Amino acid sequence: MSGIEVAGLAIGIVPIFVEILKSYSRASDKLRTFNTYHKAVRKIDLDFRLEGKKFRDECDRLLAAVVESNHERQSMLQNPKDLRWRDTYTDCRFRDFLGNDYYNCEELIILIRDLLRETMVDLERVGRLLDTTAVSVPI
Repeated sequence: MSGIEVAGLAIGIVPIFVEILKSYSRASDKLRTFNTYHKAVRKIDLDFRLEGKKFRDECDRLLAAVVESNHERQSMLQNPKDLRWRDTYTDCRFRDFLGNDYYNCEELIILIRDLLRETMVDLERVGRLLDTTAVSVPI
């Protein structure tokens, strides 16, 4: 386990939720910029947005168990910088709600985070390649 992963385990799952929400948005934005290059990218982009929507919906369901106000939940989901994400009380409520499943949830979101990090690296590489070749592939 790298130092980053150990640090992630020490501070709980809430910061990882935040990173994943941001990553889905940034990666989806990147994929949309590549949309003009090939039809396959449109399908990947759609799949990616649907997965991001599913993740957001699951976050909303989990948050509903620990944050009573629908308005507060929506605010948190729309703003990953919302201070409530950094509140240790939120993570404690997640721990209480999930019980023994907390650690399975933690492993799953760490896996998603890592996959999104790899995806972002790959998208940056493709972006640099496209910038240097300036090739336009018609759809």
